[in-house]
Amino acid sequence: MLTQSASWRWFFFINIPVGIAVIILTLANVEESKDETFTGRIDWTGFGLITAGMVLFILALQDSGTEGWGSPLILGSLVAGVVLLSPAYKSFDMFKDFEDRGNQFKALVHKQFAS
Repeated sequence: MLTQSASWRWFFFINIPVGIAVIILTLANVEESKDETFTGRIDWTGFGLITAGMVLFILALQDSGTEGWGSPLILGSLVAGVVLLSPAYKSFDMFKDFEDRGNQFKALVHKQFAS
């Protein structure tokens, strides 16, 4: 309806008052939570590795349609992206949960079909 009576651009302008209202309601109703015992700092090395890895990985996926999957640019970007993202894999605890669930699933399947 809005795009018929106005322009399609108004769809984006409607989000401005909605966003302002959400920010005001959040500031008024949500208490700030801080861990006072935390003494760590920002991991700039990890930030740089994840950013560079994601940029290269997304570049490879985005340009693969025009360059082709066998292009040195695409293959190099994919390999470099995975290499730069690989240290982050070991640092996330959530992946350990997935590995545990995978091992449990494998054990269950093995038990079902082994008997």
